[in-house]
Amino acid sequence: MSALLLLLAVAAADKPVVSVLYFENRGGDAELDVLKKGFAEMLITDLVAWDGVTVVERSRLEDVLKEQSLQATRAFDKATAVKVGRLVGAQFTITGSLIVSGPQLRADATITRIEKGDVVASASATDSKDKVFELEQKLVDSLTAAIDWKLKNRDARKKARVPSFDALVAYSKAIDLSDQGKVDEAQKAMAAVVSKSPTFSMAREKKNELLEKLKEYEARKKDLVTASALEVGKRADDELKKGFAGLTLPQKKEYLFWRAAKGRFLTRVLKQHLSWRDEGLRVIRPGHEPRALEALKGWAENQRRFIDEARELEKVEQGASFDADRAPYRELIRDSGLFADDLSPRFDSDLLGDTLEAFIIRGRVTDGQTFDVAPPLGVLVPAETDRVLETMAQDVARAEAAYKRETNKQRAEYTLSRAITQQGETLEWLRRDDDAAAAYQKLLDVLPTSSDAKSAEEKIQVIIGAKSTYDRDQREKFEKAVRDCDDFYVGPEAGWRLRRKGLAGLDEIASEMEKACLGVPGNTYPWSRFYDALASDAARHDDCERSKKYYLKSFTFGGDGPRSFEHLPRNEPWCNLVLDETTLPSKVRIVVVKGGTQGNATLEALQDAAEDLFVEELAARGVAVEWGGSSNGGVLGLGVQLEAKDAKSTDFKLTGWLDSPTDGAPRIELSAPIKGRVDFDAFFAPALKVLKGRSDPGPRKPTASMPVEQAAAYGRAMEVFDSSRWKEAQAAFEALAKKYPGMRMAGARAKVAAAKAEKN
Repeated sequence: MSALLLLLAVAAADKPVVSVLYFENRGGDAELDVLKKGFAEMLITDLVAWDGVTVVERSRLEDVLKEQSLQATRAFDKATAVKVGRLVGAQFTITGSLIVSGPQLRADATITRIEKGDVVASASATDSKDKVFELEQKLVDSLTAAIDWKLKNRDARKKARVPSFDALVAYSKAIDLSDQGKVDEAQKAMAAVVSKSPTFSMAREKKNELLEKLKEYEARKKDLVTASALEVGKRADDELKKGFAGLTLPQKKEYLFWRAAKGRFLTRVLKQHLSWRDEGLRVIRPGHEPRALEALKGWAENQRRFIDEARELEKVEQGASFDADRAPYRELIRDSGLFADDLSPRFDSDLLGDTLEAFIIRGRVTDGQTFDVAPPLGVLVPAETDRVLETMAQDVARAEAAYKRETNKQRAEYTLSRAITQQGETLEWLRRDDDAAAAYQKLLDVLPTSSDAKSAEEKIQVIIGAKSTYDRDQREKFEKAVRDCDDFYVGPEAGWRLRRKGLAGLDEIASEMEKACLGVPGNTYPWSRFYDALASDAARHDDCERSKKYYLKSFTFGGDGPRSFEHLPRNEPWCNLVLDETTLPSKVRIVVVKGGTQGNATLEALQDAAEDLFVEELAARGVAVEWGGSSNGGVLGLGVQLEAKDAKSTDFKLTGWLDSPTDGAPRIELSAPIKGRVDFDAFFAPALKVLKGRSDPGPRKPTASMPVEQAAAYGRAMEVFDSSRWKEAQAAFEALAKKYPGMRMAGARAKVAAAKAEKN
């Protein structure tokens, strides 16, 4: 057995990850360099049909090559192959070369192990270049024979069939156009390949992918840094280099227009690092954080200069503006789309200041289309929030001093009321309730008869809970859910976290809910709804890894089964998630068979405790457990049966079974003696050997065994719970949690009993 085969045998459950790197063109025709992409697609498509291996998609390789500036590399030496393999998350890489000589094609390939950098298998194949499909099949057969991979789907290999060498070259050119971002050209080129070779399966699939990509491109066109937008950005930089001082009044107005254009251009650049499917809320995409932060900081700095320059202009003219529609470069401005909302921006320093504050606190900005960025600059750089709040406090102080000096109070009252209200609303948004209430109270103290006094009083009433609003209701609903784990639909709260913290906000709210409520009985459906919402939010904002994580949690902790995810390819195709019976881990439902107690009170208590305890312990061992409700298919039954010889016996018989994960195979028998302790490790051992994959255990930690008396005490508390004596059950479970601090389920049941006692 080869070293690689030994490694695969040990790691079979984890499926080694293989990446196909581009083959070097060693022929004399440079135009065939592009063939490396089509041939890589053939190998990847073929290898997917083989068992025991996960294959990295070519698109991931292309992304890494661009990030590492390796696109022009002609060949992958061993060191480069290992580096790229690590970057794409592979354990093995396949590299090689292609030589076209007249009518003949030769392919040489090697498999390199990333960990050691050693070659563990190699193969060669030569044939007529018009038999490129047969040649590729021979090459894969030789490689897989060397490492003993088993073919799991012979028909699936047919997807790699290429009708001719010329068709493969044309296909390669089309996907190369796509890699260059020339989506329209790529789609037309691939359509031509399909038209000429209608049975070319890979081309047909890629044509459909490119059509969807083209639709996406059209939808995003207004977000792209087009040539005209880029020209506006360059023109703005050139104009701003001239400086503001010394210009005539008309020149100063035009200068400030270019200052506005600079801000809008920076916003358009920022969009390249944000999600786009929700046009009103754009979240910083994973991996784009440094560049997004740079753009955010650049915008804020430009805006501060804008405000200072506008104040200088206001010394000469109030309410100034500039009409770009009358400028000689109006067509350029229109084509850029950067002023689609307003070709005549006003230079009001107060309005510009409000715009800066809204940008830092809420992420609100425009490039001709107004949207919010998450997380905003004030979260990424907390000092920016402090700076805004300090500026607001100074504005209030100045307005209050002016109000006290002014004999005609009307105008001064408006300025003061506006400053205090803005300060209070900002503090409310930041959930600094006490500070917000203090701001509104100041308005009541200083301007008790103003038109805004009533509104300030109402806002205070909302903060102290005497009056209700939708936003406050949803916030309190979430806070209650964390306390009692009852009815925790927290969509609005998750939305606020997303706006404040970006995608990390989803993790934040998940962590809080899991810490408080994960494993509390009776919440199967709420967990499915909760995690599905988080997964959908993540997918909508282009974080497919986070989306997959939460869909898997929905499967693990909720009632979702394999068929629950059938909608994903249709509703979220860009994530390309495959969650079905072939990819999901095993899911189990505990079935407790009662009876056979012979009047034994201890055993009766153990039976009452069995479902909770065995669910907890199986889940703690990384097995997805269906608990309550009904899942959408794909669940294995795991039976638990406890028996006693007589009413006085202290030794019990624990047996059970697991439905076989393999169709037609006998079920797996389980058993463990109970002599003073319930041995969970021994009972579950045969099941854990055959169950597929492992799930997130959440906050659970496995208990190897548990004293019978502890388990029976839990069962006696369950008897009280099942008889709906909620306060008594709460006290019993709280006493258990105190006596046995590691018994997490006692605390969970106490929480459920408390919620039911409050309702009843």
